Amino acid sequence: MKKCKVFCIAFTLITVFVMLMSLSACKPKEKDVKLILSHCYNQNENPHITDYFDDETKLNLAVKIDSVAELVAFCNEKQLSVFDENSAAFNDGVSKKLREFDNDFFIDSSIALILRFKETSDNYVYSSAQIDNGVMNINFITATGATATKITTQITILEFNKTAANTITSIKINYNKEKPDKNYDVKIYEDKSLYLREGNYSTIINNISELNDLCDEETSPIFDKNNPYISIEDYKSVKILRDYDEEFFQNKSLVVLFRFRASSGHFYKLNNLQINGNTINILLVRNLPKEPVFYPDDVITCLYIIEMDKATSANITQINVEEIEI
Repeated sequence: MKKCKVFCIAFTLITVFVMLMSLSACKPKEKDVKLILSHCYNQNENPHITDYFDDETKLNLAVKIDSVAELVAFCNEKQLSVFDENSAAFNDGVSKKLREFDNDFFIDSSIALILRFKETSDNYVYSSAQIDNGVMNINFITATGATATKITTQITILEFNKTAANTITSIKINYNKEKPDKNYDVKIYEDKSLYLREGNYSTIINNISELNDLCDEETSPIFDKNNPYISIEDYKSVKILRDYDEEFFQNKSLVVLFRFRASSGHFYKLNNLQINGNTINILLVRNLPKEPVFYPDDVITCLYIIEMDKATSANITQINVEEIEI
């Protein structure tokens, strides 16, 4: 009798374990979603914005596509000229990528196509995606206070396996302004007109005098006063920095980073910040596919402004910045 009970208990436990493992294996994970393409267009340069999108309520769309037939039907409905050789959009990077998804691809995989055609100056980039209870949450982020130099629209393509696709009944897009840590605020700005003596520069500013030295054309270690096209006071970055006054510096300091970018699409968020003794270590992360990424080829400088309490920054004398792609 005891043996029978032991056998029943063991059998029950094994059955529960197998069921849990099966459910775990079937539940899509974030890593199952892969960013395939991110394409940003300057204002009035997006060839995919057709008459269908004249209705403002249709400007931002997200759809799951499981087959070539669904892709063709979606493009026809939205008047997207992906398959029209006579269209100006035919040779666009998005069209080329969408035509690569053939019947063989859709045997094991599906895609999510996200059209953000509502113009914005926020530099949102893809962050992550989760699939839970039938809802695919796709997250785009920008740092607090981030502003781009231009008005843009964007197209994003994500790939995931059929197991994940079969669980999705709806898609929700979340645009978030990220605040990485409660102990400091970060603001990121892009300055197309910036002429610097160095491509990358970092400094800490503890008072209004140090701020004035940074922004004054005679004392600045970074701004080039010999630029014949623009006065130092006309730089957007200088105007932003000048907004900080003596009252701000009574209790706070600024860590300021200038980072050279070959494209406005090369957006790195502030992922981590650690202070060890007199050193602050800053990790900037870019979560975009290496290829293909289609962004305007504009040489810009990103200005990172990190506001922190004076007690936190009091002993900092060295700033280390690392940039990685994930």
